Amino acid sequence: MSDLDRRGPVDLRLLRLVPALRIHLVVAAAVAAATAVAVVIQAEALARGLTDLVDDGEIADGLRTLVLVLASVAVVRGLSAAATEWSAARTMRALRHDVRVAVLDHATFDANRSTAGLASREATIITAGVDQLEPYVRQFLPSLTLAVAVPLVAGARILFADVLSAALIALTVPLIPIFMVLIGRMTERRTARQWAVLQQLGGHFLDVIEGMPTLRLFGRARAQRDSVRDVSERYRATTMGALRIAFLSALALELIATLSVALIAVEIGLRLAGGSLDLGTALVVLLLTPECYLPLRRVGASFHAAQSGLDASVDLHDLLSRPTLPVGA
Repeated sequence: MSDLDRRGPVDLRLLRLVPALRIHLVVAAAVAAATAVAVVIQAEALARGLTDLVDDGEIADGLRTLVLVLASVAVVRGLSAAATEWSAARTMRALRHDVRVAVLDHATFDANRSTAGLASREATIITAGVDQLEPYVRQFLPSLTLAVAVPLVAGARILFADVLSAALIALTVPLIPIFMVLIGRMTERRTARQWAVLQQLGGHFLDVIEGMPTLRLFGRARAQRDSVRDVSERYRATTMGALRIAFLSALALELIATLSVALIAVEIGLRLAGGSLDLGTALVVLLLTPECYLPLRRVGASFHAAQSGLDASVDLHDLLSRPTLPVGA
């Protein structure tokens, strides 16, 4: 299997396994395109209204148009958010069904099974593993499409308005993905360790439950209770370690984005004060510049929530790739 299938931001194997996920990705892309257009229209309307207020002292003539435009943009963005939530809920229902059916069918004909019933690995995947895929579906995929569409559309409008500001944005925006990759490698190791400990906890707990009559017979139930507590404590420690990295990375991304927006704001203010830039253009650039960074920051935040699901997905596909017995065997 290619590295792209295993480590790319979009799990291609999961798309092939769950057809509803492909539809969700298309819906998220359409919503992202509509949101990008709405963001540019909103910035244009606000810039025009504020410019009229400064130049003429009033915006009474264009107030109705401004209100209608802003209300339309709000409706579009609200409908976009509702469509994303509806699609995510529908996709999660289908994903839970398809993944569990695939795992159970594979477990029935697994050629390497040595014990009857579900093994702990399968049980962990169809319970905790499927639940951990929810942030990937609800947050990461919609954020990823927004991070592609909004900066491109907003950046194109800024380029048309002011080349210097567009050049500064083009230089600073790549810093966020670079830091996301650097921090993401560390997060990936932490979440992989967290998923491994969770599997160990699930397997150990399942073994204890199945062997409880024998353990009680020989007086070993209390010792196994302490063992489960120790594994649970390890899982808590690995989870807190992953959360610490997530919070630190969010701080780093926020700092980079804030400093980048501040740099462009200072540059625009100096040129506006010097008379080399008109107010309307300056307002359009100022309103659209944060929109170029916000989706990327959201992707960074949602990536950490989705990483556990991606680790579970890798384990799921490794499980389904194991050889199976012939159906008639």
